[in-house]
Amino acid sequence: MEIFAKSIVIRKAPVCDGRLMEEIGIPLVLPPGDVTEGGFLKHEFMEADPTDTHHGNMAYCIKVIEKIAGLCGHPLT
Repeated sequence: MEIFAKSIVIRKAPVCDGRLMEEIGIPLVLPPGDVTEGGFLKHEFMEADPTDTHHGNMAYCIKVIEKIAGLCGHPLT
């Protein structure tokens, strides 16, 4: 129930950043360090659809899931 209540607070916040999340006890998971270059996704992690300018592909998804699993104490690799 506590997690549900925290997610409601975030949805109602006009701007959500890491500080707000930290204040209410929700960890902020940043992208893995090896997927970006110059602030943008590396080509090998970009979505194949040229009209999609902000989503990662399956390789990116795997990297993020591995990072989250590790943070939860259940490393996949």
